[in-house]
Amino acid sequence: MEFIVSYDLNEFERYYKTSWESIPNREQASLDEFERDIILDNPSHLIVWKKRNRIIGNAIWHETYTDKHSEQDPRDDDDRKILEELIGKSRECVELHELWLKVEYRRKGYGKKFFSFFEKYLADFGFKYLIHYTDNENAMNICRKRGYKEGYGVKAGDYTWYVFALEL
Repeated sequence: MEFIVSYDLNEFERYYKTSWESIPNREQASLDEFERDIILDNPSHLIVWKKRNRIIGNAIWHETYTDKHSEQDPRDDDDRKILEELIGKSRECVELHELWLKVEYRRKGYGKKFFSFFEKYLADFGFKYLIHYTDNENAMNICRKRGYKEGYGVKAGDYTWYVFALEL
């Protein structure tokens, strides 16, 4: 398996539309505008996982701050407080925005390999903090085993997310 940084966006979008097929009761997905803008702004923010020349997973990440998503978009109070408790006030960090691995490849150690790769990749570029919001048990277990600090309570629609933070 290999991790490819800055993958071709058009090819990725074709894969993405079919990536949810193995999930029961899910309709065909397409990349939303926010994620597409992240990749267009900086293609290195898309990492594709390939095995035997097939895409089996992906990650999309972006730079952010503990007190605001962007220059114009402040975080809500609960989100900001959790991040401040985990890594401090007004800190620049990286958010692992989307993490996806096809169902048939899960529980085989690929997630652990990705986190090792991604943490080193970010540290090599001088980033100090990584945050990841998830409600996926496998992702939570990987973060816990890797020593991430943990918070809970960020609401997004009908979901309440766990928040994980790691100082690189």
